[in-house]
Amino acid sequence: MQTLDRILGQIERTVIGFLLIAASFILFVNVIARYGFNSGFTWAEEATRYAIVWMVFVGSSVAAKNGVHIGVDVLIRMLAGRPAQRYIVAAVGVICVLFSIFLVIFGASLAAHAYEVNQVTPAMHAPLWVVQSAVTVGGILMTLRFAQRLVADWRGHTPGTVAVEMLG
Repeated sequence: MQTLDRILGQIERTVIGFLLIAASFILFVNVIARYGFNSGFTWAEEATRYAIVWMVFVGSSVAAKNGVHIGVDVLIRMLAGRPAQRYIVAAVGVICVLFSIFLVIFGASLAAHAYEVNQVTPAMHAPLWVVQSAVTVGGILMTLRFAQRLVADWRGHTPGTVAVEMLG
């Protein structure tokens, strides 16, 4: 399991890093072209926007792994040290897994429809299903990461400790 976690983490970091560098480079070159040569690339902003979409969904997986998704932890803090805390944390974990599964199903449906109708992006004329697949891929990764976190919290950690530590 640790090997899978390590490999998945490396893939996530590599994809996010590559997309960040690519988006920065495209924007930089487009600014130079626009202001230096009075002509920009029509596809640059769209490519950057889609790179950011992919970064957000892959980054959501990293956030799920590290327990830093936005959350309200008032109840968890109030129940600190009580047995009920463990069950509340588990219930929240199950809800997060279910929501991630919903993202997978919704994203797959969205991408499948774009594929079926051969929809393309406006400026690049790239297949839109490639962009919309970010929802599915991010949902799969988040499902794995939330499930991993749920199991870890249930087995060994004091429930919710990572989230509470992150909040101070």
